[in-house]
Amino acid sequence: TVQQQQILTLHCLISAYSMSVLSLEGSRSSEAQLIASGILLSPASIAFSFARPLDRLSSVLPLASIFHPALFLSVLGQLAIHASCMIYATKLAKAHMGDEAIAAAVAFARKADKLAEAGDEEAASSHKPNLLNTMVFLVETAQQVAVMLVNYKGRPWMKGVTENPGLLYSLAGCVAGVTAAAWEIVPQLNEYLGLVPLPDDATRYTLLGLIAATLVGSLVWDRLCVLIFAPRIFKSQVDEIAALSIGDFWGPNSAKYCAAAIAGAAWLYYTEGNMLLLGMVYMLYRRTQTPAPGAVPVGTGVPPQ
Repeated sequence: TVQQQQILTLHCLISAYSMSVLSLEGSRSSEAQLIASGILLSPASIAFSFARPLDRLSSVLPLASIFHPALFLSVLGQLAIHASCMIYATKLAKAHMGDEAIAAAVAFARKADKLAEAGDEEAASSHKPNLLNTMVFLVETAQQVAVMLVNYKGRPWMKGVTENPGLLYSLAGCVAGVTAAAWEIVPQLNEYLGLVPLPDDATRYTLLGLIAATLVGSLVWDRLCVLIFAPRIFKSQVDEIAALSIGDFWGPNSAKYCAAAIAGAAWLYYTEGNMLLLGMVYMLYRRTQTPAPGAVPVGTGVPPQ
C-alpha cells in the first residue's frame, strides 16, 4: 500500500506537470506516443501488481506510513529531481526552437482546439511534431520508469526486481527504447511516434544525461533517505543485494524474453546493417542454447541429480 501511494503520487505529479508544459507551449502528445508509452509500461504495472511476498518473514518491519520521514522526504526529493530535469529539458528545447517555431506550435494548437470544439474529432487528436514535445516525451517516459524502479520495495519483504522478470525486463525495455529514440537508431519508429531529430550531438548527450540523472539521482536520494531515517531497513536491503549473483538476473522464463530480444536485434541488424547487433544476436542465441546447471536434456530419461 505504501509503495503504491508513493508511485501514484509521483506518477500523477509528473504527468500533470508534463501536460501543463506542453499545453502552455502549444503542444501535445500524439496518440502514437501515448499508445507506445502505455504498451511499454503496462507489463511493468501488471508485474508490479502481482509481486509476491517472500516465503520467510523478515526480522525488520517495513515502514507503515507514507508520512514517515524516510518516505515523505524521499517523495519530495524525487519530485524535485524529476521536475528539475524536466524544466532543464524544456528550456533547452525552447532555446533550440526559437520564438517563431514556438509561436507556430501555439497557433496550431489553438486552431486545433477551436476545430475540436466545433465537432471535428480529427482535430482533437492532431499533433504537430516539434523539439519540445520530443524532449518532454523522452524525459517523462524515463521518469515513469524511474518512479516504478526506485519505489519498488522488494526484499527483504517481497520478491526482488531480479526475481520478477516481467518487471525487470519491461523496465529495461523502456530504458532501451528511450535511448534508441534519443539516438535515432530506428528513424522509422521516431517518425511514427512524431519525434523530430535532435539538433546536434551536444543536445543528444545533454538529453541522455538528463535521463541518467533522473534515473540515478532519484535512486540515490531514496536510498539516502532510508539510510538516514531507517538504517535497519537500509542494512537489511544491502545484505540482500550482497547475496545476489549474476544468475539471479536470468529467471526461469528468460528464454522467452531472450527470443524476443533476438528478434528485435535481428530486425535492427537487417534494417540498420550494424555488425555489433549481429554479434548480440549470436550471443543471445548461444545463451538460450546453453542448458541451465543441473538440467537434463529432454528425452534422455535421466532423473535430475
